[in-house]
Amino acid sequence: RALVERNYLSGNSVGGFLMYSHDLTLKDNLVTNNHGPSGYGIGLKDVDGVTATGNHFLSNRIGIYFDNSPSTPGIEHDISNNLFGYNDVGVAFLPSVRGNVLMANAFVDNAEQVGVQGKGEFLGQNQWTVGEIGNHWSDFAGYDADNDGVGDVSYQLADLFSTLTDNSPELQFFDQTPASKAIDLAGNMFPAFRPRPKVTDSAPLIEVPDIPTPVSLPSTESSLGTAVVAVLMMAVAASIWMIGRAPIRRTRP
Repeated sequence: RALVERNYLSGNSVGGFLMYSHDLTLKDNLVTNNHGPSGYGIGLKDVDGVTATGNHFLSNRIGIYFDNSPSTPGIEHDISNNLFGYNDVGVAFLPSVRGNVLMANAFVDNAEQVGVQGKGEFLGQNQWTVGEIGNHWSDFAGYDADNDGVGDVSYQLADLFSTLTDNSPELQFFDQTPASKAIDLAGNMFPAFRPRPKVTDSAPLIEVPDIPTPVSLPSTESSLGTAVVAVLMMAVAASIWMIGRAPIRRTRP
């Protein structure tokens, strides 16, 4: 029953790792620039009953990492109204993970929107659409003919290159190169090479949901100004001290 709310977690190896607990709420946090061997914005391991809403996961190696979470059959996690932007991987799962409901989130320009770490089947265990509400995907190539804000075709994540990088992460070196584009093109042209979809969102959102920035960033300018003033005051104080310590020279008339 812990509440993790309105924190600014930046520049760490791991922003936060929630483990061996239940009924946790992760709300209105800014989690950014967490890199390193793990590089998780948030990691979830063996936890049940997580609610994550209103968070911004920006420019991490992985936004949220799911490891056996939820760990109890029948428990669901509510992952909604979060922004996953410019991460190497938006969200990553171990293949056996199930019971996560992701809706009304924005996946914006992640190098890989959804990743699967390790071997095994990852098909249909987690939910990406609730009713007529799915998620926004910046790489959605569909259309909205009736202008209701929901794509008229499903979003499917089934590119061949990201499937290869899931199994061999070192291949990320070739991401966005002509080689990766050629592999994806081959997967689209030859159905025999096309992998089964990792994600199927039947109601993809056309517009990015309104997810306000949760916390104010520290002001670099004000911090710099304060530091400059402090240095000047120290210099003045040092000058006064040196003048006071200087010997008085008397001159003869």
